[in-house]
Amino acid sequence: MTVKLPGHERCDVVDIEAFTAPSCYDIHNPKWYNINPSSCSEPPFRCLYGEIRQMEPILVDQLPDAQSLFGVKRYAQSTFSMPWHLHNFFELTLIVEGHGTRIVGDSIDSFAAGDLLLIGPQLPHVWKNEESNSTNLAKAITVQFADGFPAPDFLGLAQMNPVVKMYQMANRGIQLRGELKSRTTARMEALPDQRGARQLLTLLEILVDVALSPEKHPMASERYSPPASVDMVRWSEINRYILDRFREPITAAELANIAQMHPSSLGRYIKRMSGLTLTQYVNQFRVGHACGLLANEQKPIVDICFDSGFQNLSHFNRYFRRSKGCSPSEYRRTLNEVMD
Repeated sequence: MTVKLPGHERCDVVDIEAFTAPSCYDIHNPKWYNINPSSCSEPPFRCLYGEIRQMEPILVDQLPDAQSLFGVKRYAQSTFSMPWHLHNFFELTLIVEGHGTRIVGDSIDSFAAGDLLLIGPQLPHVWKNEESNSTNLAKAITVQFADGFPAPDFLGLAQMNPVVKMYQMANRGIQLRGELKSRTTARMEALPDQRGARQLLTLLEILVDVALSPEKHPMASERYSPPASVDMVRWSEINRYILDRFREPITAAELANIAQMHPSSLGRYIKRMSGLTLTQYVNQFRVGHACGLLANEQKPIVDICFDSGFQNLSHFNRYFRRSKGCSPSEYRRTLNEVMD
């Protein structure tokens, strides 16, 4: 089903296949939209992103198959095109190829192939990979499953308490590490080719393994709570703007204009939403990007400094150490030792 978007002149409808789920929801004008870029002169995903920006963050409220408790999908595009969004179900995502910056709640960090996350309901998130690198394809395997999976009565059993606690932790996002990540990756890679009860059992094995393992780590801070709906669009626009431009100097005046608020109020707003000053918050994006470059490219550290938006090397080293607890060179050396 498709509908014409009110007041939209160039692009009447949006393509279902462009989404990881089939529809999106305008939080200010409660209607479901499926959109198709066939009448748009720009590339589909650019057109889609431009359209969805008017109602970010998207609330995806349906599983890909409404008749199933879960859905499994392989994703392969040139970029991760889904903007900042949230949904009413759990999502387990394995990054197969690509690297860049991700935001989960108030956590801002780099991602790369092998990244494995469990995102809980109502937790805003986005992956943005390096579009400038044409070989940096975006490939992922995602499993989306209903809140309360596999069934509320089943979760009420005493034996399922660890899974219930894991679901609660997933409200902050969970990153899988170590041997847990290795085991889960192997199972995730098998899931798309499985069917029926075998696929269901594999997913249950994954969830029980994650629930019982100590190698899972929350991502968003304990203080984080999703913005109220009145803040959702504003906070989304701020994050989208910074994510697109953190390599450049960003002033309070231009960001206040994007957020449609007075510059004197912007600093207080960002402090309330993130616990950080404007400079600290923007630098979190820059450090996250730098981590990705240190992990995936062999550029000199001075080049990574400027490519990440820092204006001088000493400031970069100082802020990186404050954020990550080590210098950029130590961070790269640790990664190399782990990979060797």
